[in-house]
Amino acid sequence: MLVKSYRIREDLITDIEYPDFFKSKLVVRKFVPVDISMEFRAFVSQGKITALSQYESGLYFRKLAAKKDTIQNEILALFEKIKDKIKLKSYVIDLAIVDDKGKVHPRG
Repeated sequence: MLVKSYRIREDLITDIEYPDFFKSKLVVRKFVPVDISMEFRAFVSQGKITALSQYESGLYFRKLAAKKDTIQNEILALFEKIKDKIKLKSYVIDLAIVDDKGKVHPRG
């Protein structure tokens, strides 16, 4: 069932090809359905978000333009709450807005 997911399959292939560099872990959590237009990727360098994009880079979601500032503010607010729990200085983190209240959740 896991390899039916493109994201998981690609991660597993990378893990196998580079065993000394990648060490994947399996985390099981409650499934929360997410509208693909509300998935985002944040790029963090030296502990600060330097870029933020929608996850599906090949698609255009018109509704995001109208909500840009709200979405950005919600993501930055969540990042401020969780950044000290992440022990890396530079990384990529996937996030999603999963309800009508604009609550942002880490994806993974």
